[in-house]
Amino acid sequence: MRTIVFSGHRPPKTGLTYTHESPTDLECVRIVREWIAWRQPDLVNVGGALGFDTLAARAAWLQHVPFDLYIPYPGYEDRWPAEARERLEYMKQAANDWAYTDEGPYRPYLMQVRNEVMVDQSTEMAVWWDGSPGGTRNAIEYARSIGMVITNLYKAGPRT
Repeated sequence: MRTIVFSGHRPPKTGLTYTHESPTDLECVRIVREWIAWRQPDLVNVGGALGFDTLAARAAWLQHVPFDLYIPYPGYEDRWPAEARERLEYMKQAANDWAYTDEGPYRPYLMQVRNEVMVDQSTEMAVWWDGSPGGTRNAIEYARSIGMVITNLYKAGPRT
């Protein structure tokens, strides 16, 4: 079974926004949809964060590819604006499956725990990464450490 894990930046890195409706956001969704259509995964794994994770889930949904949603701990979204919390709730409902990767409470390394769980449940990785440090790079480094094939879709996408 071909399972692709997506990882990428939160806004405003790489020009993405919290609205998920800007021209850059929509171009990102288009690029991810085309890549999904080309790779034809059976399942997509996403982390539920604002920004690229949400856009990748939308792209999978629009391509009629099931997605599993991995959330780092209960209450992860508690400090988000209401609209973003509603979007995550909708993602939970639209997901093939969703799960918390830890019972919490918040600890900084729980984002990496989530990333590693998603990678371990996948056969390849696609990222939206500008080369900067952070959670996306950490996820990529873990995927590389286990020999996973990684495609950076940001190289094909818009530049800010």
